[in-house]
Amino acid sequence: MQAIKLLKERKMKGLDAPSFILLDLVMPLMDGFDFLEVYERDVQPYMNEPNVIILTSSIHEIDKRRALKYKSVKAYMVKPFNLKEFMNINF
Repeated sequence: MQAIKLLKERKMKGLDAPSFILLDLVMPLMDGFDFLEVYERDVQPYMNEPNVIILTSSIHEIDKRRALKYKSVKAYMVKPFNLKEFMNINF
């Protein structure tokens, strides 16, 4: 929830959104899907659209399909992080 708060504060101050957001699906308090729901409803419509990149340990195809249904999600990457794969993402 802190990330949502920070993004809203940036908007209120007239600051640009980040170029991209790295998001894990497994997080305490709010998982990545919960974040995406709140983000797309409350933040994304009012900002330049940052690209969300899912960076997770989940290898489940159902998680990947679900994540890629969100308009703001541009890529789904499985940990460990691969710089070459990241550099090939089309923003």
